Amino acid sequence: MKKGILLMCILFFNNINSQSISNDESYLDNDFWEFKIRLANCVIKKDKEALKNLLYDKVLDCWDAFDCAGPEGCNKEQFINTFFKTKKSKHWDILQKSIQIGFRKVVDTTNYKHINIKRDTVVFEAPSFSKDFVTNDASKVIILAENLNLRKNPTLKSTILTKISYGAYNCEIDENGSITTYFGDKIEWIKISLNDGVTGYVSKKFTSAYLDRKIKVAKINGEWKIIMYLCNLNI
Repeated sequence: MKKGILLMCILFFNNINSQSISNDESYLDNDFWEFKIRLANCVIKKDKEALKNLLYDKVLDCWDAFDCAGPEGCNKEQFINTFFKTKKSKHWDILQKSIQIGFRKVVDTTNYKHINIKRDTVVFEAPSFSKDFVTNDASKVIILAENLNLRKNPTLKSTILTKISYGAYNCEIDENGSITTYFGDKIEWIKISLNDGVTGYVSKKFTSAYLDRKIKVAKINGEWKIIMYLCNLNI
């Protein structure tokens, strides 16, 4: 049984990590690698009780009206009920894609209000893109799929102009600097342009714009725990 779970987790990680878009540094810490396998198993099963065991006592979220707390963080029950209450929640998919892309190892000396005990300053953050794809340009979006259809209009019935794969592309943004989205066939679409000037629409679900969360994991009392599930404003 354990071998079966391990095989699922390996396939789970290799889905995206085999692509150059990923920058997974989880191998740098054996304990964290074990934590990541447990986290992947939670996501595969959409097991909110198992996920709860991987959370710190309080988790920091993005502090907006749709979330559950401010800088003091929200407790485990609030966190689960806000983001992972049902198996249909899109956050299961966001979490899956984020950890598939990978975790990067960083030093974080922030004094978080929701953590009241000493913690290690080395943390892991996801999603972690390869340096070739990292950009602070709000007008760019990263494609997280292979042979993704670029359509003439934001609808599944529209002509397929070409197929595109993993990479960073220019996208349309609004006056506030946010990526513009269009709706068609119950799908969110993003308008992007290629280097040759061709413009078209792709499903937002297969882009970095869909991953609107940053997961941060810290070691507290010798155990890796999720301390943050924060909006990533860069994507």
